[in-house]
Amino acid sequence: MLVSLLAAASVTAAVTVAEKLSPADVEITTPIYAVPGPVAAAHETWKYSFSWTGIPVGAASIESWTAVDGETADEHVEVAVKGRTNGFIDIFWRYRLEARGRIKTNPLGPSRFSAKEQENSKKKLTDIDFSDGRVVNSRRQKGEKVREYSFEAPNMHDILSTVFVALNLDHDIDNQYYFDTFTGTSRYLVTVSVEAREPLRVAGEDIDAFRLLIGTKALTDPDDDRKHRATHLWVSADKPRRLLKARSKTFIGSVSVQLVSVDRPAEEPPAGAETPAGAEPPAGAEPPAGAESPAPS
Repeated sequence: MLVSLLAAASVTAAVTVAEKLSPADVEITTPIYAVPGPVAAAHETWKYSFSWTGIPVGAASIESWTAVDGETADEHVEVAVKGRTNGFIDIFWRYRLEARGRIKTNPLGPSRFSAKEQENSKKKLTDIDFSDGRVVNSRRQKGEKVREYSFEAPNMHDILSTVFVALNLDHDIDNQYYFDTFTGTSRYLVTVSVEAREPLRVAGEDIDAFRLLIGTKALTDPDDDRKHRATHLWVSADKPRRLLKARSKTFIGSVSVQLVSVDRPAEEPPAGAETPAGAEPPAGAEPPAGAESPAPS
């Protein structure tokens, strides 16, 4: 989810894929990025509406907060994403998504990613774990079919950590950033290009925003390149950075996502989350371990 190949000396990849490859067989080197200043996330929920070729089709939310690992005391960022089609679209095509990600802040990088997707009656489960040194273990279950991978990838990201880092980098016009991004079964070279800085009307107010162009190059399956055309993201210029709008052209048409509100809940993060940084757990409470989000309804 981008004037020159400034990073050509630091980015090398097998970007011409003639046949399908295992994710473990991809050879790629991408830059290591450091986010300026302290890496933290205020406890907020961003709520979005999304449409397809101008027709409202559903809603989504992104919740993030800073938490502390109960065992290591290391600080990290938790991200929870939910999405669903609306009742009218459910008649023709029903989609549900719940995804969770954990992003380490020192050093900056992914720790864990999981997703539960349901498309009509078809369900897809994805789990990715990144150990120290980024030895990656992943499992994808789609119906009765299970695919598992285990390999070394020192600078690889999942989808949520790619977006988190890209949003929080210092942006100058014409900058380009490169990410090796793993979905659980496929790897992509994701290029983030800073195209412009412009005002954007969001939820009744004008917000200073950066427009980012997201380009993807399939590293494991050449057929994937035919499914995706181009994606633009608008992110707030001021920090904390927020995703304000997204527009993507795909082989099925144009999909748009628009921020409609930002909530700052006073209550604790959702069940299964760890204690927010600087907060005390409820009296007598044990920090939950390994809790999973409920299946999409």
